[in-house]
Amino acid sequence: MRLLVITNGIWYSGAQVATNEFMSFLAKLNNVEIKVVSCLGGKYVLSTDNVEIYRVPCWNVGALLQMKPDSIFEQLVRWADAIWIATGEFAVAKWVKRIKMLPVVAHLHSYEPICPNMWFSYGFNGVCGRKCSPLLLTRCKQSTHRIFAEISGTWVEALARRYGVGRRVRFLNKLDDEKYFNLMAGARATVMPSVWPETFGVVAVESISLGVPVVGSNMGGIPEVVGGYGVVVPLQPEEIVEGILKVLGETYNRDEMREYALSKFGFKNVELFLRIVERLI
Repeated sequence: MRLLVITNGIWYSGAQVATNEFMSFLAKLNNVEIKVVSCLGGKYVLSTDNVEIYRVPCWNVGALLQMKPDSIFEQLVRWADAIWIATGEFAVAKWVKRIKMLPVVAHLHSYEPICPNMWFSYGFNGVCGRKCSPLLLTRCKQSTHRIFAEISGTWVEALARRYGVGRRVRFLNKLDDEKYFNLMAGARATVMPSVWPETFGVVAVESISLGVPVVGSNMGGIPEVVGGYGVVVPLQPEEIVEGILKVLGETYNRDEMREYALSKFGFKNVELFLRIVERLI
């Protein structure tokens, strides 16, 4: 099978990390040939010896990038047996169909299908017309004295100072992988209060694979990932605090959680993905 992967590669987002990891699995298989089309300057796409990467011009549309289907893009589409739109380049699907009638695969929880007007609402404190208030740390302080945020030098830190809870919150700069995973592995819970409709939720997978339960917002693909190893809550401060306290009061089997993460998100799912694509060709 010849699979063309479309991903912008501009941001080192969770979606891009998950895409890279999935492609690394695909690249190990003998029955699939992969080529990637990315934006010019898309430096965060996985680079391996047996995966060719092609770059095309992109332009901004609001908060999004859109690819320009040039002659290189057309040649790649004609080469492919199937298309996988891995991150947010769904506008190119119509161009793919005009060039060649191919199956186009995208994740169920991809951004545009959930939020078709997100390029307008993004940056205006809303998603699909719904108000997306930041986590009100002062309310969290009233219910529990846990450490909630691990972000340094951002508006979140300023918000904590404004509400007078800065001393109860530790803010860390970007951590290297070893420190990041050691910190997560030592936690009693990972809180993922995303206001964005996450296409996947790689942080939740990392946490569960380390045996740490997740408190996640009911956005995008997070509920699908969390399963029974944590709780999913509405995006309201009181609900998040209640979810944290509930998880801290539960007992989880770490070995069982690791097995769940491996079985649901491990290598065998790459082969399942290919079988689904093959049925569409």
